[in-house]
Amino acid sequence: MDLSVSVFNDFSTRDLLLEPISRLNETCTDLDLGEICTTNCADATSNCLSNCFSGDASCENICIREGFACIDGCPCHIDCPGGCEGCSNDICNACLEPESNEDHVTCLEDYEKVLFDCFQDCAGNTLCIDQCTLEFSENIENCPCERGCPNGCPCPNYECGGNDSYQLGAVLVMRRHRVPALPLLVNFKSFTTDLEVSWFNNGPDNLVFDSKKGCSILYKGTHYLFGGFTTDEYGNFLEYGPHILDGCDIVNAEGVSFMFDCYYGAVGYLPTEDEKEAYIMLYHVHDYWYSNRVEGYDGSKILTTEIPRSNNTHGFTGGQIPTYKGNPILISGAGYESTSSVERFSLTNGWTEYEDLVFPDEYIEAYTSVWGDFGVVVFPGNSGSNQKIWRLYDDKWTNIGKLPTADFEVTRRFPKAVLFPNNEVMMIGGHQNHKFVKYTFNDDFTSIEGDILQDLPLLVEYDGPYAIFVENNYCSV
Repeated sequence: MDLSVSVFNDFSTRDLLLEPISRLNETCTDLDLGEICTTNCADATSNCLSNCFSGDASCENICIREGFACIDGCPCHIDCPGGCEGCSNDICNACLEPESNEDHVTCLEDYEKVLFDCFQDCAGNTLCIDQCTLEFSENIENCPCERGCPNGCPCPNYECGGNDSYQLGAVLVMRRHRVPALPLLVNFKSFTTDLEVSWFNNGPDNLVFDSKKGCSILYKGTHYLFGGFTTDEYGNFLEYGPHILDGCDIVNAEGVSFMFDCYYGAVGYLPTEDEKEAYIMLYHVHDYWYSNRVEGYDGSKILTTEIPRSNNTHGFTGGQIPTYKGNPILISGAGYESTSSVERFSLTNGWTEYEDLVFPDEYIEAYTSVWGDFGVVVFPGNSGSNQKIWRLYDDKWTNIGKLPTADFEVTRRFPKAVLFPNNEVMMIGGHQNHKFVKYTFNDDFTSIEGDILQDLPLLVEYDGPYAIFVENNYCSV
């Protein structure tokens, strides 16, 4: 920006205007703040002149003198040649009291939520917790008024302006059924398929497992992907994992072999008896809902002790095992003639049915859910005409909302819901090419509203996709 031009347009004495510009220290480290400051001075001077009566030279001269003084006091100009160091200009004082700086506070809150979710995903693993803490320390250095942005917004590595979800991360959406679809990186405002995710760029001939109705989980800092369909279109058996997300590569989890796939199954966290650790808990429904199996994994080996089956006879096809009050729970009831049930599991007591917590809808199938301190929130899938959203909290089910009207004109089966650090939810995929939906809770989680994101079309049908929360620029080309 030519600082002389914006001011010269408002004054008649060009030489006077160029004088402070000629004394600009172009090697100053705070040129960005200097430019903002001089622009503010030009705007203030323009407003001053507009209030002068035509031909009132005295008024105009006062405005001009104040304009000079304003520019001289800007960082990198005559009164502050070294920038904000030792400069009393208000633009340099944004971080004198960081705790009062709104951008600083918002940034810390954003990363504290990320840290909390990271701790939750660690499931008690101390090494993982240490890594979360290290990443938190590195992140907050980029906040306004911290080392990476000492003078406040704008910041080089943090987008100022609030805690909008699109600033906090994105969702990596992956589908590989028969023929692989391009992976999709999406936030609430935009999406891209221009990614370097190697496994999906190898072509259909390299299909090693099928993602349809598969499941995934973040465990001890690693994303595990479990296969869904177990045969290709020719009837050949495929691997069903797990695989892991290793940087931009999707590779086999070496030395790990599960007996069952995740097709019509689910994955969650299984706490140890002392609750200091947690296993991956893979729940498998064989032949849809007629029988079931459970396996556990501790990050290095499959559990050798037998984990008992669920008592569930009502069917389960949800894809996720929420955690409620520290225990994994099954919310089930697949099929029009089924009765729903809710069961919790512990290594000590096995499966126990919550007799007073029968799911309120007529049945529940192919749904998705999110959970946290607010309890468990269930978004219906193939659940008949009743498209209510339910919250389980304090041992009680409450209807807190419903799907957007246009979203259930065709049944949404096997979608995936992803919880963002600010507790907004992105709904992805499902049978019949549904659009993305953004769900927003009220402050106390007693209601939720969904908005269909019309500008984010699905490129293919994402039926039971992998949906993984990642950083905004994950593996972008």
